[in-house]
Amino acid sequence: MATPDDGTLPEEAYAAALASLPGVGPKTLRALLDSTPPQTAWQALLAGRTAPLGRPAPVVRAARATDVAEVWKRHRRAGIGVSVLGRAGYPAALAKDPEAPAVLFSLGDPSVVDRHPRVAIVGTRSATRYGLGVAAQLGAELAAAGVVVASGLALGIDGAAHEGSYAAWHTVQATSSAASIGPNAGPPVAVVAGAVDAPYPRQHTGLWWRVAEAGAVLSESPADSADGGWRFPMRNRIIAALADVVVVVECHARGGSLHTVQAAAKRGIPVGAVPGSVRSPASAGTNALLADGCFVVRDVSDVLVAVGLATASLPIRRPEGCGGERVEEGIAESEVEQSADDADDGSQEEDPVLAIVLDAIGWERCSLEDVLARSGLALDVAAGALERLRAQGRLHGVGGWWERA
Repeated sequence: MATPDDGTLPEEAYAAALASLPGVGPKTLRALLDSTPPQTAWQALLAGRTAPLGRPAPVVRAARATDVAEVWKRHRRAGIGVSVLGRAGYPAALAKDPEAPAVLFSLGDPSVVDRHPRVAIVGTRSATRYGLGVAAQLGAELAAAGVVVASGLALGIDGAAHEGSYAAWHTVQATSSAASIGPNAGPPVAVVAGAVDAPYPRQHTGLWWRVAEAGAVLSESPADSADGGWRFPMRNRIIAALADVVVVVECHARGGSLHTVQAAAKRGIPVGAVPGSVRSPASAGTNALLADGCFVVRDVSDVLVAVGLATASLPIRRPEGCGGERVEEGIAESEVEQSADDADDGSQEEDPVLAIVLDAIGWERCSLEDVLARSGLALDVAAGALERLRAQGRLHGVGGWWERA
């Protein structure tokens, strides 16, 4: 039975109830709440005044059978925040978008998106080791530069980007005086298709809650939402709308990441792509994007330049490892590069940085966060060493996790 209008429930409760009704999708919800407060829209629905609805009777019946207070308690018990477009608490970065969700559900702190520049890293679920490593490294280095990394928490590229981003954020929290990263690392932000308290896929349950702890998990789907494949392409527009820049790491010729690219292009948001082997199907889409004029992403510097152009008024911290010389723990980058050159020339002397990283990994699978904590190396130095060890066939890296080959 519908909750009596006793004035004790906030507007967000009525917004959550409207979003929970069967037959009320994102576009219908936006129309219902267009210039109308949620409580007023709810009362109009109960009275049968449902101009935005094509088939109003089933929705009206569902509304009359809905207890708004119970819907609100369900969200509050789960720790789910509810933000209404046009009201306080709704992310300003998303509010300006013409297709912004009328109601946004969140775990964590959605306001972080307004405190940092934002880069969306997207790509295929069936990523290669190369793609996973690049995504994790970009995620970590962008976070270290104070950039929010946004993605969809899916398998493959999304998860790897968020693993790297979270590792950098967590390292800063653990060692806030780490000058090599700085005190303002960007927290990860995920935009998911289903309810924010129902992790999907199950393999990312731990990562899901870590992202919520560090930044935010966002969705336009309320608690107890029924699964629906249509929600995935719909959420891609939100990822694009939040971003200052979109980066595609790996994508098949007709991959779902192209939906995000199309949404970004529609909004005039710069899109970059990581080049890959012409023999790799996982890079067919990204190589095509480059041929079509997207900017090339060779490393984090290329992304930071694009972010700087897109957000000229926002502070962006350039990691010390991106250009110029830097000395960390007594090891200069030029020495690291020389060691790599010596190894290529057949020298038997082990690169000291590679030895430190191998020792930090040991013989058990560990995360980038573990490598940083155990080695004491700067993020960019450790990430570079991991990639060289992978290229040498001495390490495997999957989804932000590393182990000896």
